[in-house]
Amino acid sequence: MNAHQIIVPRTAHYYTIGTLSAQTKNIWIVAHGYGQRAEYFIQHFKCLLDQNEHTTLVVAPEGFSKFYLEGLSGRVGATWMTKHQRTDEIVDYTKYFTLLYEKLINDFYDLNTENDFPERPKINVVGFSQGAATVCRWLAASHLVPNSLTIWAGAFPEDMKNDFDQQVKNVPLFAVVGTKDPFIKLSEAQKQIDVLKQKGFDIQYLTFEGEHTLDTNTLLKIQTQLG
Repeated sequence: MNAHQIIVPRTAHYYTIGTLSAQTKNIWIVAHGYGQRAEYFIQHFKCLLDQNEHTTLVVAPEGFSKFYLEGLSGRVGATWMTKHQRTDEIVDYTKYFTLLYEKLINDFYDLNTENDFPERPKINVVGFSQGAATVCRWLAASHLVPNSLTIWAGAFPEDMKNDFDQQVKNVPLFAVVGTKDPFIKLSEAQKQIDVLKQKGFDIQYLTFEGEHTLDTNTLLKIQTQLG
Protein backbone atom coordinates (compact mmCIF):
# COMPACT_ATOMS: atom_id res chain seq x y z
CA MET A 1 0.00 0.00 0.00
CA ASN A 2 1.22 3.51 -0.84
CA ALA A 3 0.16 6.61 1.09
CA HIS A 4 -0.50 9.84 -0.80
CA GLN A 5 -1.63 13.36 -0.04
CA ILE A 6 -3.06 16.32 -1.92
CA ILE A 7 -3.79 19.84 -0.72
CA VAL A 8 -7.45 20.78 -0.98
CA PRO A 9 -9.41 23.94 -0.07
CA ARG A 10 -11.06 23.86 3.35
CA THR A 11 -13.89 25.91 4.82
CA ALA A 12 -12.69 27.34 8.12
CA HIS A 13 -15.05 28.71 10.74
CA TYR A 14 -14.41 31.44 13.29
CA TYR A 15 -16.52 33.56 15.61
CA THR A 16 -16.26 37.14 16.79
CA ILE A 17 -17.50 39.35 19.59
CA GLY A 18 -17.37 43.05 18.89
CA THR A 19 -17.09 44.81 15.56
CA LEU A 20 -13.97 45.50 13.55
CA SER A 21 -13.90 49.20 12.77
CA ALA A 22 -11.53 52.04 12.04
CA GLN A 23 -11.45 52.66 15.80
CA THR A 24 -10.38 49.13 16.78
CA LYS A 25 -7.43 49.25 19.15
CA ASN A 26 -7.20 45.67 20.41
CA ILE A 27 -7.79 42.35 18.68
CA TRP A 28 -7.82 39.26 20.88
CA ILE A 29 -7.22 36.01 19.03
CA VAL A 30 -8.28 33.17 21.32
CA ALA A 31 -7.84 29.43 20.73
CA HIS A 32 -10.08 26.84 22.40
CA GLY A 33 -9.02 23.59 24.01
CA TYR A 34 -9.57 19.96 23.07
CA GLY A 35 -13.21 19.02 22.55
CA GLN A 36 -14.50 22.59 22.75
CA ARG A 37 -16.39 24.62 20.19
CA ALA A 38 -15.32 28.18 19.39
CA GLU A 39 -18.86 29.60 19.43
CA TYR A 40 -19.22 28.64 23.10
CA PHE A 41 -15.60 29.21 24.10
CA ILE A 42 -15.71 32.84 22.95
CA GLN A 43 -18.52 33.64 25.36
CA HIS A 44 -15.95 33.66 28.20
CA PHE A 45 -14.37 36.74 26.63
CA LYS A 46 -17.44 39.01 26.57
CA CYS A 47 -16.07 40.71 29.68
CA LEU A 48 -13.24 42.24 27.62
CA LEU A 49 -15.78 44.42 25.81
CA ASP A 50 -17.53 45.80 28.90
CA GLN A 51 -15.40 48.96 29.02
CA ASN A 52 -14.02 48.82 25.48
CA GLU A 53 -17.00 47.90 23.32
CA HIS A 54 -16.08 50.12 20.37
CA THR A 55 -12.34 49.47 20.34
CA THR A 56 -12.03 45.74 21.06
CA LEU A 57 -12.61 42.70 18.87
CA VAL A 58 -12.39 39.08 20.05
CA VAL A 59 -11.83 36.40 17.41
CA ALA A 60 -12.12 32.67 18.07
CA PRO A 61 -11.03 30.30 15.29
CA GLU A 62 -12.33 26.74 15.46
CA GLY A 63 -10.34 23.55 14.92
CA PHE A 64 -10.90 21.74 11.63
CA SER A 65 -11.49 18.30 13.13
CA LYS A 66 -14.92 17.65 14.64
CA PHE A 67 -16.21 14.62 16.54
CA TYR A 68 -19.09 13.52 18.76
CA LEU A 69 -18.15 13.92 22.38
CA GLU A 70 -20.21 10.91 23.42
CA GLY A 71 -21.21 8.00 21.20
CA LEU A 72 -22.49 8.58 17.67
CA SER A 73 -24.68 11.64 18.18
CA GLY A 74 -25.26 14.61 20.44
CA ARG A 75 -22.75 17.31 21.35
CA VAL A 76 -19.89 17.94 18.96
CA GLY A 77 -16.38 19.01 19.92
CA ALA A 78 -13.41 20.19 17.92
CA THR A 79 -9.68 19.54 18.11
CA TRP A 80 -6.66 21.20 16.56
CA MET A 81 -4.70 18.00 16.04
CA THR A 82 -4.06 14.44 17.13
CA LYS A 83 -0.94 12.30 16.96
CA HIS A 84 -2.15 10.89 13.60
CA GLN A 85 -0.59 12.89 10.73
CA ARG A 86 0.18 15.60 13.27
CA THR A 87 2.71 17.42 11.09
CA ASP A 88 0.16 17.98 8.34
CA GLU A 89 -2.45 19.13 10.84
CA ILE A 90 -0.01 21.62 12.37
CA VAL A 91 0.83 23.01 8.94
CA ASP A 92 -2.87 23.31 8.10
CA TYR A 93 -3.91 25.14 11.24
CA THR A 94 -0.91 27.47 11.29
CA LYS A 95 -1.74 28.51 7.71
CA TYR A 96 -5.36 28.97 8.79
CA PHE A 97 -4.40 31.28 11.67
CA THR A 98 -2.08 33.28 9.45
CA LEU A 99 -4.73 33.76 6.75
CA LEU A 100 -7.24 34.82 9.37
CA TYR A 101 -4.80 37.27 10.94
CA GLU A 102 -3.97 38.75 7.54
CA LYS A 103 -7.68 39.12 6.72
CA LEU A 104 -8.33 40.96 9.98
CA ILE A 105 -5.46 43.38 9.43
CA ASN A 106 -6.30 43.97 5.76
CA ASP A 107 -9.95 44.59 6.65
CA PHE A 108 -8.83 47.06 9.32
CA TYR A 109 -6.76 49.04 6.86
CA ASP A 110 -9.59 48.98 4.32
CA LEU A 111 -11.73 50.69 6.95
CA ASN A 112 -9.08 53.40 7.35
CA THR A 113 -9.01 54.68 3.78
CA GLU A 114 -9.15 58.28 5.02
CA ASN A 115 -6.25 57.74 7.41
CA ASP A 116 -2.87 57.54 5.69
CA PHE A 117 -1.04 56.09 8.72
CA PRO A 118 -3.46 54.17 10.94
CA GLU A 119 -1.91 52.42 13.92
CA ARG A 120 -2.29 48.66 13.71
CA PRO A 121 -4.45 47.25 16.49
CA LYS A 122 -2.65 45.44 19.26
CA ILE A 123 -2.74 41.67 18.83
CA ASN A 124 -3.32 39.81 22.09
CA VAL A 125 -3.16 36.03 21.78
CA VAL A 126 -4.70 33.58 24.24
CA GLY A 127 -4.36 29.81 24.04
CA PHE A 128 -6.38 27.62 26.39
CA SER A 129 -5.27 24.03 27.12
CA GLN A 130 -4.58 22.40 23.71
CA GLY A 131 -4.98 25.85 22.22
CA ALA A 132 -1.87 27.01 24.09
CA ALA A 133 0.45 24.82 22.02
CA THR A 134 -1.61 25.69 18.95
CA VAL A 135 -1.05 29.45 19.16
CA CYS A 136 2.64 29.00 19.98
CA ARG A 137 3.16 26.90 16.87
CA TRP A 138 1.26 29.44 14.80
CA LEU A 139 3.33 32.36 16.07
CA ALA A 140 6.54 30.44 15.44
CA ALA A 141 5.49 29.48 11.90
CA SER A 142 4.33 33.00 11.00
CA HIS A 143 7.12 34.83 12.87
CA LEU A 144 4.45 37.20 14.16
CA VAL A 145 5.38 39.02 17.37
CA PRO A 146 2.13 39.62 19.28
CA ASN A 147 1.56 42.41 21.78
CA SER A 148 0.86 39.81 24.45
CA LEU A 149 0.64 36.04 24.80
CA THR A 150 -1.36 34.20 27.42
CA ILE A 151 -0.86 30.49 28.03
CA TRP A 152 -3.90 29.33 29.99
CA ALA A 153 -4.02 25.84 31.50
CA GLY A 154 -1.37 24.76 29.03
CA ALA A 155 2.33 25.02 28.26
CA PHE A 156 4.83 25.92 25.57
CA PRO A 157 5.23 22.91 23.26
CA GLU A 158 8.31 20.91 24.16
CA ASP A 159 9.34 20.69 20.50
CA MET A 160 9.57 24.46 20.00
CA LYS A 161 12.92 25.75 18.79
CA ASN A 162 15.03 28.30 20.62
CA ASP A 163 14.33 30.97 18.02
CA PHE A 164 10.72 31.04 19.26
CA ASP A 165 12.09 31.88 22.70
CA GLN A 166 13.82 34.90 21.20
CA GLN A 167 10.70 35.80 19.21
CA VAL A 168 8.55 36.24 22.32
CA LYS A 169 11.21 37.01 24.92
CA ASN A 170 10.27 40.69 25.19
CA VAL A 171 6.54 40.14 24.80
CA PRO A 172 4.33 40.41 27.92
CA LEU A 173 3.57 36.78 28.77
CA PHE A 174 0.97 35.43 31.15
CA ALA A 175 0.68 31.88 32.44
CA VAL A 176 -2.63 31.09 34.11
CA VAL A 177 -3.64 27.99 36.04
CA GLY A 178 -6.67 27.18 38.20
CA THR A 179 -5.79 26.06 41.72
CA LYS A 180 -7.97 22.97 41.30
CA ASP A 181 -7.02 22.12 37.72
CA PRO A 182 -6.95 18.31 37.55
CA PHE A 183 -4.48 18.30 34.65
CA ILE A 184 -1.84 20.72 35.88
CA LYS A 185 -0.01 20.72 39.20
CA LEU A 186 0.67 24.20 40.53
CA SER A 187 4.14 23.15 41.65
CA GLU A 188 5.05 21.96 38.15
CA ALA A 189 3.67 25.14 36.61
CA GLN A 190 5.74 27.22 39.01
CA LYS A 191 8.90 25.35 38.03
CA GLN A 192 8.30 26.13 34.36
CA ILE A 193 7.71 29.79 35.16
CA ASP A 194 10.92 29.97 37.20
CA VAL A 195 12.91 28.55 34.29
CA LEU A 196 11.45 31.11 31.88
CA LYS A 197 12.14 33.96 34.30
CA GLN A 198 15.73 32.81 34.66
CA LYS A 199 16.02 33.03 30.89
CA GLY A 200 14.89 36.66 31.06
CA PHE A 201 11.27 36.32 29.94
CA ASP A 202 8.73 38.96 30.92
CA ILE A 203 6.21 36.48 32.32
CA GLN A 204 3.59 36.65 35.03
CA TYR A 205 2.18 33.59 36.76
CA LEU A 206 -1.48 34.00 37.73
CA THR A 207 -3.71 31.56 39.59
CA PHE A 208 -7.41 31.60 40.42
CA GLU A 209 -9.78 29.46 42.45
CA GLY A 210 -11.11 27.05 39.86
CA GLU A 211 -10.55 24.02 37.71
CA HIS A 212 -9.71 23.57 33.99
CA THR A 213 -11.59 26.62 32.79
CA LEU A 214 -11.35 30.34 32.12
CA ASP A 215 -11.93 32.97 34.79
CA THR A 216 -13.47 36.40 34.22
CA ASN A 217 -11.58 38.24 36.97
CA THR A 218 -8.24 36.95 35.72
CA LEU A 219 -9.05 37.93 32.14
CA LEU A 220 -9.93 41.44 33.29
CA LYS A 221 -6.72 41.62 35.33
CA ILE A 222 -4.68 40.78 32.22
CA GLN A 223 -6.60 43.29 30.14
CA THR A 224 -6.01 46.03 32.74
CA GLN A 225 -2.28 45.35 32.87
CA LEU A 226 -2.02 45.53 29.09
CA GLY A 227 -3.80 48.90 29.09
